[in-house]
Amino acid sequence: MRTPGHLVSVGGPIDETDASLLIHSHAIVPEEITKLLNCVPDRSHHKGDLNKSGIPTRSHLWWIEESGKQEPEILIQRLIDRVSLEKSVWEKITDRCEAKISCVLTLTEWTRGLELSPKLLSTLGDLKIGLGFSIYFIED
Repeated sequence: MRTPGHLVSVGGPIDETDASLLIHSHAIVPEEITKLLNCVPDRSHHKGDLNKSGIPTRSHLWWIEESGKQEPEILIQRLIDRVSLEKSVWEKITDRCEAKISCVLTLTEWTRGLELSPKLLSTLGDLKIGLGFSIYFIED
């Protein structure tokens, strides 16, 4: 955060991260995903449920989320730690669903960076979970 007379910081950790594991499906209902992963979602809806705008949703959705002032790797790992890591379970899911981790990174200073470990990336790849980032700069 800037102080009087401070123009800009360079480098450093991401200021705020929101990470979600999302599973979209036309074939598997959220209750089945909950049972397969042995994890209750933070949010879910069924295909056809009305969204906040009153429009029917186009697919089933199951998701869990973590957020905080921590590095993305930590929050992504927390998501992974909440679900079953059995490869056969994930094959059942990813054969019929789209699974991805979506991270929203909020920066309050310029030039922040992140690294993800080979172990985490390998786990995501083995389970066929995609990974995406949206990055926002919010000026004070």
